[in-house]
Amino acid sequence: MSAGGCRQAWNNAQPHQRAPAIDAAFPDCKCEAHSLCAVGGDGVGDNELLARILTSPTDYDETTSTILTQRLMHLYSLGMSVIRQGANDDEIIGTIDELTNADEPRKLVGAVIIPTSMIRAFADPKRWFAAYATDDREKIHHVDLCGTTPDGSNSQVKKISSARRYALRDAMSAHVILAGDAPALLACLRAAGI
Repeated sequence: MSAGGCRQAWNNAQPHQRAPAIDAAFPDCKCEAHSLCAVGGDGVGDNELLARILTSPTDYDETTSTILTQRLMHLYSLGMSVIRQGANDDEIIGTIDELTNADEPRKLVGAVIIPTSMIRAFADPKRWFAAYATDDREKIHHVDLCGTTPDGSNSQVKKISSARRYALRDAMSAHVILAGDAPALLACLRAAGI
């Protein structure tokens, strides 16, 4: 296993099959130590903070103050995109703009800020999720969170993956910060250490 091999497994997979492809090629989250970015760099450290921008109605239900699990399904396909600690203002504002200026109207709600170690702590004993440093257009501080494939039949895999997604949602819920405009959210992210 090498950084090049990990990067190749990621890049050669169909976009909606990246998470299962890298898990199949390098199980047990072995590629986390490497950056999958074209320019190389370091893998994501345990102490690094990650931020998931939340919009309504796609990511967050403002009526019930609940993170929606539908978009968390990306963990098991293309990966769930998050901002990596150290991102500059342009990367953060650009991400917010992309999410709020999408084809369907979305309202900025805030973000979830979590340490990478929290993602990696989910295990039984095999790890549930991995955090990979990845490319996303011009962003150089980007991470994709990917779910690992549980053992079992297709129906068992679906059931276990769903339960894991809900467990992650519940853990993330304790780390939501609310900020309805980009400057306010940027200030909150900076204050938190992103």
